Amino acid sequence: MTPEISSLAKKFQIKAGMSLLVLNAPGDFPAMLAPLPAGVTVATSGSGPFDAVHCFARNSTELERYAPAALAALKPDGMLWFAYPKGTSGIPTDLSRDNGWDAATVHGWEGIRQIAVDDVWSAVRFRPNAQRGSDELLEKHFAGPRAALRPVYDRLIGALSALGDDVTVGVRDSYVAFARRKQFAVFKSRARPVQAELGLRLPDVAASPRLAPAGKSFGSESATHVVVLTLPEDIDHEVLEWLRRAYEDVG
Repeated sequence: MTPEISSLAKKFQIKAGMSLLVLNAPGDFPAMLAPLPAGVTVATSGSGPFDAVHCFARNSTELERYAPAALAALKPDGMLWFAYPKGTSGIPTDLSRDNGWDAATVHGWEGIRQIAVDDVWSAVRFRPNAQRGSDELLEKHFAGPRAALRPVYDRLIGALSALGDDVTVGVRDSYVAFARRKQFAVFKSRARPVQAELGLRLPDVAASPRLAPAGKSFGSESATHVVVLTLPEDIDHEVLEWLRRAYEDVG
């Protein structure tokens, strides 16, 4: 028999084993989600990364307060929801389905779907805005001293193009994600020290001094290992082989 799952959990597309972060929610919200799929964990604090973040905001001021933490705690390709008061709730708000979301859109996110939570709250799912994620957002990754890392990124793009024409590039506020059917690599630029970090999804490969275990900021589903790159030449035969394997593993 299939375990019972609440209608609200289904609306939020919560799957077995997911980790959820709930921010600024009314006290009864966790109970409203129950029963949840097996293995789901719900936290009200923590840096993550989490599979999904549910953030409640009564107005744009609260959104500005909580949005940075919500975005920072989300895994690459995680699921982001912002809840706001319905017009009939009696709660004064300047948020609506299409207005008031500057705290999210300024980071390259856009609302794509709305659901009803209850009689008081609606929630909008956000995802990275692919169009904005072209030139403007990408250039932020190479501002200041990180400009020295642009040749590294360009060489990486060339290597990915050689793997196949089915690689998708997703430019986010703090990283660039590469996917085929699933995400298999992540590029991050750092200013202190000036270096790039290439996260790779290689679950069956042992770590080595050069291929180190990835930190929590990558998320286990998107990267299991990380390679530090400072020069284009660092993307050598060894790195290209790891990249090819990560690409093929998600094919």
